[in-house]
Amino acid sequence: MPQLAVLTELKNRFLDESLVYVIVGIIGDTALAWVERKITALDNLRPVDCVGNTRLERRLKTMLMRMG
Repeated sequence: MPQLAVLTELKNRFLDESLVYVIVGIIGDTALAWVERKITALDNLRPVDCVGNTRLERRLKTMLMRMG
């Protein structure tokens, strides 16, 4: 799936648009599947599970910074 389509779909799922750009920038075209996958570094939460929870969003951002 082209990155524009991935960006559009993720913008519908995440409130923080800048976070969407970071996810796609780091993960790439597989970002849609990645946000639905349980991530060990997030204690087996999915990145989409972090939406709307300030503490979990901060954890997700920290994890992404370490990946990038």
